[in-house]
Amino acid sequence: MMLWLLVFGTLFSQASAQSLPEQAQVIDQKILNVLDTVEPVSVENLTTVFVPPGITEQEANAKPFHVYDEAFYDIIGSDPTLTVVASTGIDPLFHEAVVWYPPTDEVFFVQNAGAKAAGTGLNKSNLIFKISLSQAAA
Repeated sequence: MMLWLLVFGTLFSQASAQSLPEQAQVIDQKILNVLDTVEPVSVENLTTVFVPPGITEQEANAKPFHVYDEAFYDIIGSDPTLTVVASTGIDPLFHEAVVWYPPTDEVFFVQNAGAKAAGTGLNKSNLIFKISLSQAAA
């Protein structure tokens, strides 16, 4: 039984690699369960970028679609792209909880109370926004 699982797992991995888009890379979720080392907060904190173990930041940026589950292929398709649809320069409005709603072709996202540049604080926080992709493309 164990040998069958190993053979099946090997074949499944090879099939997955063949359908992997050029802009994507598979990240083994299991390696994130227990990290070999955890840097102190003076080194790794909310101002640093998390890079999964086993790859460099350059590799993560070169292939920005990180596949943690096979179902993600259904979302990104065979030729995924990244497109900036809105930007405010320094104001980090567009960074969290992005959800695409296919029936209306709209993207919803939130801004949390965080960076000073965002103008957030006690009187402005946790805002919900949406962008119509058809209007953004026009």
